[in-house]
Amino acid sequence: MIRRPPRSTPLYSSAASDVYKRQVHGIAKYFMEEADRQFIYENYEEAITSYSKLIEAKPNSAELLLCRALAYIESAQYDKAIRDLEEADKHEFNNFQIYLRWGIALFYKGSISKALSELKTAKHLAKEEYETKLVEEWTQKCAKEQEATAA
Repeated sequence: MIRRPPRSTPLYSSAASDVYKRQVHGIAKYFMEEADRQFIYENYEEAITSYSKLIEAKPNSAELLLCRALAYIESAQYDKAIRDLEEADKHEFNNFQIYLRWGIALFYKGSISKALSELKTAKHLAKEEYETKLVEEWTQKCAKEQEATAA
């Protein structure tokens, strides 16, 4: 009679596990590079597809959700960008980039008061001078838009 190993014993060697992990990491790295390349060449739909494949494998990655959200913003798919940013916020609290991009998406969607609220949060989270300046630029754009619609 063949004895089955106890459940706590791995059915594969640790060396095989390491090889598998390196292969998975290599595949993920390839898709990330491909997504970034497509984004740089302004092939936003292809970038979104590549980021989506990565998100399927790692759904709790705020970084991947942020990247796809930016591609959605660039392709004028603001509602999808906002959904990704809301999801990213669940996984990584107090991230400057989340609130900045959220404000930008809301600005382009035409929700200026909501955009200002998200930009205000981004300003509080800004750690670098360039981040503060970026938020101020978008806040000024929002103010101008509010003035234009009020007139």
